[in-house]
Amino acid sequence: MTCFQSTVKLGGNGHIMMVRVNCVLAEQESSMKMALVIMDLMRDTSVNGRKVLHRERSEMMKMHQRNCALALCFLLINLRSVYGAELVVIRKEEIVKKPDGAQPVQRFQTGLGKLLADKMKRTVRYLDLPRKRFSAALDAGEGDVLCGYQPEWLPDQALWSHPFIPVVNVIISVKRAKRPFAISDLKGQRIGTLTGFVYPELEKVLGKDFVRDDGPSTESAMRKLAAGRYDYLITTMTALHNEMKKNALALDLYAPLIVREIKTQCALSTRSKIKIKELNAAIDSIVKSGELTELLQDSQ
Repeated sequence: MTCFQSTVKLGGNGHIMMVRVNCVLAEQESSMKMALVIMDLMRDTSVNGRKVLHRERSEMMKMHQRNCALALCFLLINLRSVYGAELVVIRKEEIVKKPDGAQPVQRFQTGLGKLLADKMKRTVRYLDLPRKRFSAALDAGEGDVLCGYQPEWLPDQALWSHPFIPVVNVIISVKRAKRPFAISDLKGQRIGTLTGFVYPELEKVLGKDFVRDDGPSTESAMRKLAAGRYDYLITTMTALHNEMKKNALALDLYAPLIVREIKTQCALSTRSKIKIKELNAAIDSIVKSGELTELLQDSQ
């Protein structure tokens, strides 16, 4: 965040000789003008054109110093209230190789974080972490929000937004194996899953016959499916479409088996200074404006 420093010098007669303000942001021009108007009104030590006595002038100098300090404090507080406020969005750490080096890529989470921060008049900062660290970071207040989840997926305490992100969970299967028509058809079958994810529907139906094969990402899970490591994989319809477009994998698949259609939420840290009402208001705004729909389409 841009720094802010101010210096005020007073001459022996109580006049303001110099005011220096460093690093004032363009968006705060109106606040700066307001503070300068206050100081300008205090600049003259004469009253109705008459000269003041030495004692009166001394008292007025003290008043000027106090008022200048108050004016500058007002400006500093105003700046910090806007530009000191940020929204820290937790994202999955995902490094991909690009010509300019490795850098984190999370198109939907990045776009959603920016939209939410804009609605709350905050700056956005991203905290990229392995999925297994999400809960601890949220619980410790390292990040403000984690979006695209549900309460049963995170063991720790958090405040939860309205459900608003549509997600379709599906089982995909390769044609070298028997096609499943229900979750119960997968008893004892090895299923590709993601590390740190919970699958309540599969756990409920399959119980001890739910055989997980965890991987760090959908991309790695799809590669293991193509390599014959397993024949079944649980993922989301969006992730499936993205991976099929991104990677030219030789996969002959049955039509996906829909497990559940849900709307996921944003988890808000209980240590965050952001109120759940403020988060929900920002969410309602991007849903109503159509910005969420546009972001979902762009992210596919």
